[in-house]
Amino acid sequence: MELFKFRANPGNTTVVERGEMLNNITSAMWVERYREPGEFEIKAPSYSNLQTLLPPGTLISHIDTQEIMIVENIELSEDLSGVSELTITGRSFESFLENRIVGQDQGFPLTPSAPLEQLVLPAAYTWVHAATIIGRQVQTGLVIIASDALPGVKITYEVPGYVGPSEARQFPRGNVHSTILELLSIDDLGIRNVRPGTWSFYPNELTINMIIHRGVDRSASVLFSYNSGEIKNAQYLWSNKRLKTAALVTGKWVEVMSWGAFSGIEKRAMWIDGSDIDDVYATVPLGANQTAVFNSMLVRAGQVLAAHSELSISKVEIIENATTAKYRVDYNVGDVVTVVGNYDATTQMRVTEYVEILDETGSHSSPTLSAL
Repeated sequence: MELFKFRANPGNTTVVERGEMLNNITSAMWVERYREPGEFEIKAPSYSNLQTLLPPGTLISHIDTQEIMIVENIELSEDLSGVSELTITGRSFESFLENRIVGQDQGFPLTPSAPLEQLVLPAAYTWVHAATIIGRQVQTGLVIIASDALPGVKITYEVPGYVGPSEARQFPRGNVHSTILELLSIDDLGIRNVRPGTWSFYPNELTINMIIHRGVDRSASVLFSYNSGEIKNAQYLWSNKRLKTAALVTGKWVEVMSWGAFSGIEKRAMWIDGSDIDDVYATVPLGANQTAVFNSMLVRAGQVLAAHSELSISKVEIIENATTAKYRVDYNVGDVVTVVGNYDATTQMRVTEYVEILDETGSHSSPTLSAL
């Protein structure tokens, strides 16, 4: 794991330029995650001068990844013998959104005689709303104070082939990061930060590309197997207790039943609150609006039913340095892979985390897989 820092452009700290390698590191941990922020930890002796090279706010990466993280903490510990050690930690770049507030992109003061409104966005997919909310915090022309813009940051989304509910949504005041995490959970989306390079959507620019994504379905090509010795341990569960095969979605004005393909004793129905889907209408939606509500409710039913299926593998741990499939070559965080366990148990799981550790014993890495 060869870590390096970016040289910040004096005119804009998020316009990242090639920096310098970080030396004299005694150990390092680098964790990339699908939705929650990734994190890193660097340990080094105090004479390494890393506390000077990596002040809080510094952007770093390593040569094998596209991800960017930001330094948040520097700790110096010293014992009675005078031996001192630096511990430098931080998280992935999007964590800075904790310091932006939904609704701060307005003219102030607001009229005190009017009730304070939530941020209302017109009907769109969740990933479009996520990109819009972030864009209103960082893009020139959208921020209320021009100097708050981050010209070195661009927001895109990558969800090919997926169709989720397109609906109007309201967002209360709160930090942007928490709002984005809640929004992304609706369609099981993630967020990643891509540093400049030929792999970027903007290969000729020194920009950070924040990408809302859903991973890639690689279940046909990436497989972790018990028989190949790649499953360190697993928990198996065969149960129909949580299985649902039909759903009634109830809104404020509209109600839809997703019947499914089962009948008789195999009909296992559940109720879903869909009031947020048609709450934007003052009266019963008709015509094209009604059709749009029907479709959104059926999509919602399909998503919830998929999360209430029978499970055969509920938890799995992959061995370190598995060799059958290579991270960043055959799969990435967010991708869906196949796990073949013991007892003929096979399931698809999402890669939600990847951990890399470098210490005195060498390099260690492994993915974390989660049930869909």
